Amino acid sequence: MNGQVNDLFASLMKEDGYFLPMERPLIDQIRLTTKAGYRLERVGDSGLRCVKESLYERGRRFVNDLPTTLIGKHVYFFETVSSTQTIAKQFIPLKAKEGTLIIAEEQTAGRGRMARKWYSQKGGLWFSVIVKPNIPIKIAPQLTLLTAVAVVRAIKDVLPLQPKIKWPNDILINGKKVCGILTELQSANGSIEAIIIGVGMNVNQGKNNFPKDIRPIATSIFAESGNTIDLFSLLKAFCVHFEQLYEQYLQHGFKEIQTLWEQNCDTIGKEVVATTIRETIDGKVIGISEEGALLIKKENGKVSEIFSADLTNKST
Repeated sequence: MNGQVNDLFASLMKEDGYFLPMERPLIDQIRLTTKAGYRLERVGDSGLRCVKESLYERGRRFVNDLPTTLIGKHVYFFETVSSTQTIAKQFIPLKAKEGTLIIAEEQTAGRGRMARKWYSQKGGLWFSVIVKPNIPIKIAPQLTLLTAVAVVRAIKDVLPLQPKIKWPNDILINGKKVCGILTELQSANGSIEAIIIGVGMNVNQGKNNFPKDIRPIATSIFAESGNTIDLFSLLKAFCVHFEQLYEQYLQHGFKEIQTLWEQNCDTIGKEVVATTIRETIDGKVIGISEEGALLIKKENGKVSEIFSADLTNKST
């Protein structure tokens, strides 16, 4: 029956707005299922009508279905923006609520760490979330690591893949980058006003959709699985996991998050070269500190704490 359902969706998407006759058992199984932005409407007892949903309709359904109490209770949807991070920053002076989400179908100037350009055309999941934790500024990088755990869990929720975290802000599948995280802080009078966490996730792009220069290192969920994923289902999974981890973090501190991060990390135990703005450090990654710094044990036995660096495996 599942094969019939998949074939049906393929036919319906080709016949947008038309009726397709259907056997009763199949209709009962499908009900009003949605996939890839299409809404299926029942037509009497003998067919279904396929209607392509607008971004607004899908977004409204996403908000209504979201079981969270904080994350995603205030959502702003855009078809195209320069960057969701830029929009989020503009919302901070307007007293944006904690948990506010800014989502875009496409970014024209998406960026990652160190102002690097992030390819973010339609087919991916591009969003920023605003949080306002009462924590010291120096431990704000912990939120990047928390977010990485939420992304890994969300991907595992939708497909049996094995995403791994590469310090400090990358998610890999089979050694290729599928997601990047950018955390930016807004402060006032020496305390945190807001933290904006940007997430860029490659979801439904094919391998050939990426620019040639990043094809060897980039991938998408579709490229790794052959499955097209509903973006809002993936976003819902992220919001649920992020809220659970965020509440856990605020109540119990970073230690439990640290353990979860290390369990899902692709970097621990590897010999690496860390290039900072001041020096290059060779050694073995042994974990992360409570502040979220990478711990590298050098040949002389000394351990260095790295808060920001480009990381490469020694064998590459």
